Amino acid sequence: MSYYPIFLGLGSNIGDREQFLKEAVQSLNTSDNFQVSNISCLYETEPKYLREQARFYNLVLEGVSELTADDLLDFNKHIEAQSGRDFQQKRNGPRKIDIDILFFSDQVISSALLTIPHPKIEERRFVLQPITDIAPDYIHPVKNRTMQELLNNCSDTDQVEKIKDIKSWISH
Repeated sequence: MSYYPIFLGLGSNIGDREQFLKEAVQSLNTSDNFQVSNISCLYETEPKYLREQARFYNLVLEGVSELTADDLLDFNKHIEAQSGRDFQQKRNGPRKIDIDILFFSDQVISSALLTIPHPKIEERRFVLQPITDIAPDYIHPVKNRTMQELLNNCSDTDQVEKIKDIKSWISH
């Protein structure tokens, strides 16, 4: 396993949001492809971009992997598909599970399929709030600011409400 941090953002706003997220975390953590080392609290957040949909549950994971960023993206899509995600849905629309690669070490990647760091992190309180739970001092490799600094300066005013601590989801 690599020992550089990889951060994943997970969200759900259809059905039993908490259960879908818990199953996705367990799928990631029990695979040989990704080992979860830390997890944020669970948050309820307003939908972004398409406002006429249910509120999301969001969290951020930190972990390690031997996969390349492209292979991790494929693995995440596999977990989303197993969870019943409909990839034909409208972009930013309702979904059972969404798994985004936020950071892959300090790598900067821009391809047709993948952009890392994930675009617009600094504009998304629903990402910044949970990531500061577990890595407030992690430095964005492009913005050269810590997660806490980005959160402190975030212009996003959407409500992000802490639901509960979910460390037990990854305890061994």
